[in-house]
Amino acid sequence: MKRFAWLLSVALFSSAIAQYPGAQPVPSDYKAGFDAILKEDIKKWIEYLAGPECEGRGTGQPGYKKAADYVAGYLQRFGAKPLGDNGSYFQHVPFFEARADNAKTFMAFNNLKLSAGREINVLSGAGMGEEEAEIVFVQGGGDARLEPNEGFSGKIVIVFGKNVNPQLRRQTTFGSLASFTVVEKLGETTWTLARGPIPDKPPTGIGAVRGEITLEAAQRLAKALGVPDSIAQMPDLSKGAFANRFVATEKVKITTASEFRAAFVANVVGIIEGSDPELKAEFVGVGAHLDHLGKRGNVVFWGADDDASGCAAVLGVAKGLHENPNKPKRSVILMFFAAEEAGLIGSRYLTDNPTFDLSKMTSEFQLDMVGRNEENRTEKASDNEDTIHLVGTRRVSNDIHDLMQEANKYVNFKFEYDEEDVYGRSDHINFARKGIPIAFLFSGFHPDYHQPGDTVDKINFDKATNASKLAYIAVSMSANRTEPFKKIEGN
Repeated sequence: MKRFAWLLSVALFSSAIAQYPGAQPVPSDYKAGFDAILKEDIKKWIEYLAGPECEGRGTGQPGYKKAADYVAGYLQRFGAKPLGDNGSYFQHVPFFEARADNAKTFMAFNNLKLSAGREINVLSGAGMGEEEAEIVFVQGGGDARLEPNEGFSGKIVIVFGKNVNPQLRRQTTFGSLASFTVVEKLGETTWTLARGPIPDKPPTGIGAVRGEITLEAAQRLAKALGVPDSIAQMPDLSKGAFANRFVATEKVKITTASEFRAAFVANVVGIIEGSDPELKAEFVGVGAHLDHLGKRGNVVFWGADDDASGCAAVLGVAKGLHENPNKPKRSVILMFFAAEEAGLIGSRYLTDNPTFDLSKMTSEFQLDMVGRNEENRTEKASDNEDTIHLVGTRRVSNDIHDLMQEANKYVNFKFEYDEEDVYGRSDHINFARKGIPIAFLFSGFHPDYHQPGDTVDKINFDKATNASKLAYIAVSMSANRTEPFKKIEGN
């Protein structure tokens, strides 16, 4: 029994303490929170965020909403108050979705009408308008292409194709009013995500419509226009690649309309209030981006490292601050950014439209891809078990660099400084542009970067846990320091 109790205590101790060899004992003021950041929690959070429920957390996709609800729930559990819109954790970033309004979108020639959702499917480019245009039927496939001077500008193009190569596809779409690919069965009319508020009315005119048309509908239209049967059929490539075109002598009318709906794209933001009556009006920020590439067709880009690992690390910081009896003097803002993969949009929106006094933010700590071992042509993953890149700490203030060195004594990562070229590629840059000292933790690139292979089974959970512990110590030190960070001249 005693031996079991001893083994259990050792197991619990090793679960809580994941420092690398040579790390110094954690100061008593921070120890309880440090020990509360557990590898099993980090693993659980990454497994959910990079799992089937969230389907890669694509911007505007249902999986992103599930991920946002998930981290907001943990912010509430860890005592962080909402800092989003209308008393919520969500700061909504203006996005909307658009698609063709099938009830009002069609092609027509004389008495023949081809309706969207039945005979045609508009996938992109639907505005609101009506135009008549010449129609060109193209048949072909393989590696064949048409002569360069056979343009399609301002025309409607119907493509009977098999294995159409990119060059021929570009020829039949470049400059065309509309281009429809012949298919056996229509796909679903899909919503397209767009940035900005929902328009009061659709854009006028028709431009660059791309879509599908059923084989049966294409052949009916071709017959009505006098197109030879030899053109209006799927190509037989058994004798090699080829491409033909036929321009109808009469024009076809195309009418399009659009419908819109709001899209959920939101930063998730919470605040743990500081304990000092005066300093709690100042803020230390810690963030990661919640989005990844999501689901594209039937392929899911899971984003376990990029950036479920960083989000889990931020949740670890929140838990550590909550569990530690010595509360930080300054308030700590916990941020999960939207639409980073689309161009750092969520963090830009937050820094341009802050839900707190941004001028009182003293520092920002960013965790982006902190769960894998760097791997490239010159370095094996096994060479980087305990390494992490420290980026941007000498850009705005050298003091934050010194603070990171001090904080790392209690984790003992091997810092690397050779990735300054990624300084502008994560959300911290929008804080640095406002003159806020930043520190960016990044474990490095690997072959699964932005690939479906960025999966949970490849995560180094010790590294992700230690990144969270390091961020917790750094955030706590920053929140408790007596002197402001001295800015480098010019910042």
